[in-house]
Amino acid sequence: MQSVERAFMFHCDGNSVVEEVRNILSKSDLPEDWTSELWNNFVTEMMTYEMDTRQMKRNCVEVWQAYEKRWHEFLPDLKASMAYPVYAGSYAEGMPNACDLDMICVATWIDAYEYFGKLRENMNSLPFISDLCHPGYIQLIVPSITRRCYDYKDYQVKKDGRHHYLSSTGFVRTMKEWGTTGYDHDINGPALTEEGVEGTSNDIVHAIKCDNWPSFANDVFLRTCFHGDVEKIKQLSVYAVATGHALSLHNDIEWRLSFTEAEKLLVREWTETQYHCYYLIKHLKMIHLKNADVLCSYFIKTVILWISDVLPNASWIPSRQMELLFKTLHILQIMYRSHYLPNYFIPQNNMIDYKNKEDCLVLADEIRDILSSGRIRIVIAELLCENDVESIFLSAKNWDIKNARITSCRILCKTIRKYCVSSWTFCEQLIINESQLLSSLTTMMPIWNRSQCKAMEEVLAILTQIVSLEFTCAFRTVITRQIADFYHSIGTRQSRKKAEIFYRESLTLVYPCEFNDGQISGRVQFALFYYLNGDCTVALSEINKIHPAIVDAIKNLKVDRYLQLSFQVWLKDRFVHDEFLAMLVSTLVKNFPFIVNVIVIGIYVMIKCIVKLCPKEGQDDFLALYSLLKECEDQQCTPTACGSYQMIADHLSDTVKEKYHIIPLQPTVNYVMAATRNQAVKQFWDDR
Repeated sequence: MQSVERAFMFHCDGNSVVEEVRNILSKSDLPEDWTSELWNNFVTEMMTYEMDTRQMKRNCVEVWQAYEKRWHEFLPDLKASMAYPVYAGSYAEGMPNACDLDMICVATWIDAYEYFGKLRENMNSLPFISDLCHPGYIQLIVPSITRRCYDYKDYQVKKDGRHHYLSSTGFVRTMKEWGTTGYDHDINGPALTEEGVEGTSNDIVHAIKCDNWPSFANDVFLRTCFHGDVEKIKQLSVYAVATGHALSLHNDIEWRLSFTEAEKLLVREWTETQYHCYYLIKHLKMIHLKNADVLCSYFIKTVILWISDVLPNASWIPSRQMELLFKTLHILQIMYRSHYLPNYFIPQNNMIDYKNKEDCLVLADEIRDILSSGRIRIVIAELLCENDVESIFLSAKNWDIKNARITSCRILCKTIRKYCVSSWTFCEQLIINESQLLSSLTTMMPIWNRSQCKAMEEVLAILTQIVSLEFTCAFRTVITRQIADFYHSIGTRQSRKKAEIFYRESLTLVYPCEFNDGQISGRVQFALFYYLNGDCTVALSEINKIHPAIVDAIKNLKVDRYLQLSFQVWLKDRFVHDEFLAMLVSTLVKNFPFIVNVIVIGIYVMIKCIVKLCPKEGQDDFLALYSLLKECEDQQCTPTACGSYQMIADHLSDTVKEKYHIIPLQPTVNYVMAATRNQAVKQFWDDR
C-alpha cells in the first residue's frame, strides 16, 4: 500500500478538515488485493441480502416513536409522560448488525436558549452559555425567577461563580426517581441502561431541547462542500444531553450538544454503498479489532460523513464498494493515529481527546495491518460468514490464500456463496428475519390503559403516513392484534366483542417479502382468545382449520417462520383462566414481553382443549401432539422462543404424567436437520 502516513492537523473549521481529508485521499493508492472487480461485485451482492430488512427495521422504529409521542400527549400529568422519545443510533437507522437501541428522552416541560446577555421572563426557559466549556458542550443557567418557582434540591442545581447551573448528573438522577424511563434501570455514564429481549439493551439518555440552532454551531452551513439541505437542517431540533465532557473539571454541570435530527436526515440520504461501508466497519470492529472499545459506531458514521463532503453521495456507487471501504478505513486509522477525530457539526470538538493515546495507536495499527496485509478478502469472508472460515479454506485442496490471485478469488466467491446458502436460502432467511421483526414490533408499544390503547388506534389510523407502503399491511395486522389483546384483557362483555372483531380483522398476515403465513398466526391468536374465555369447543374448531399447515411447517423445518406472538406482562389479566400461562406471564421480568412461537402456542391450545373436552378418548391425539411439539425443539430461532418452548413443553409433559400416568417417550425424528455452515463448506470441498 502506497499512501501518505501523515498526522491530521488540528483545525478549527470544517472546510480545513475537508481539505485535509481530500489531500490524504488523493495521495493514497488502492492495494492490489482490493481491486478485484469480481470480489467487489460479490461483496455488494452479499451486502444487498444482508440489508434486506434495513427499511423494515427503520419503519418499526418510526411506529414506536409515533406511538410514544401520541400517548404522552394523552397523559400529560403522568410523570412518565414528561419526556418524549427520540430514537437514534444504528438501530434506528435500520442497521442489521445493531443490537442496542439508543433513545433520547426529551423533557417536555422545559427548553433552552442561547444567552446573549438578556434573560427571558419565561421561567421554563433556561439560558445556556458555552464560553467555559469543552467545544460541543454547554452550561444551562437556572435564573432566579426559575429558582423561586421551583424547589430545587442540592444535587439538581450547583452554584459556580455568579451563576446557578442545572446539574446534568442531578437531572439524570431526578429522571430515574420520577420513573420517566423506569425505576430499575442502571445508570451507565449519561445513560440509563435497560436490558431488552433477545440479548439487546436500550441506552436511554435525557435531554433538553434547544429552541434554536446555536450560533457557534454554524460551521456546517459555511462549508463550500456541504451537500445537505441547509434550510431544512436549520429547522431541525438540537438537544442538550445530560452529560459532561470526560476531561472537564465541571462535567457535572456540562451538557453535550446532540445533532441527532440532522444526522438522521443526512444518513437517510446515503446510498446503499455508504450503508454497506458502515455495516462492514461496524462488523469489522466486533470481530477483528481487539482494541475495539475506543471505537464506537458514532465515530465510524462521523468519518463517513466527512468523506462524503469530499466524495458526495453520487460518488458512492456499487462498482466502488471496495475502494470506498478502503478509503474510509484509511482515514479512520489516520485520525486515530493523530489522536484527532473532529465532530462533524462542531469540528473544534475532538471526540477522542479523552481516549488513551496508546489505545488509539493500537487501534490504528490494527486497522493499518488489515489494510496492508493482502488478506482483505479473508477478513471480509469472516464478516459475511460470521465464523472463522480461514482454516476451512486453507485446508482445502492445498489452496494457499495468502498467495491467491484472481482465480482463487473466483473460488472464494463460490465457496462463500455456498457457505451462506447452506443452511437457508437467502429467501428463507429473509422470511425468518421479517418474522422476528414483526414479533418485536409491538414489544416496544405497551398498552396498560385505555389512553394508550386510544393512542395505538390513532397510530393505526395514520399508519400509511408513518411507514412505507410495502410494510403497511403486515404492520396493520400485527398492531390490530395487539389492540385486540388489550380489549380482551379488560374482561367485559362489550370489550370481548370488540376484541373478537379485531381478531377477525387480522387473521391474514402477509410479510413484506410476500410470504403468506396461511392464517396460522391469526388462527392461533383467535383460538387462544376463545380458549382463555373458556370456550374450548370453538377454540379447537379454529385451531383444527390450520392443523395440517402446522404439521407441514414442523415436518419441513419451517417453525421459525412463525414468531409473532408475545405475552405482554401488562395484559396478564387475559390469562387468569389458565393457571400455567398466568404463572408464566406474572413471573417475567418487569415490563418485558414474553415472545412465543405461534406454532408452539397452537399445539398447547389444542392439547389443553382435548384434555378438557375428551380426556379419555383423546389420549392418542394428546401424545401425537406432544410428539409433534417435541419436533419443534431444535427449530426455535431466538433465546426467548427457546425459553418459552422449554417451559411449555415441561408443563405439558407433567400434564401427560398426571392425566395418563405415563412418561411420554422422546419422538424418533424422521428428518435430517439442516447442516451448519461450517459443515456445509467442508462437504462442498469434499464433493469437489
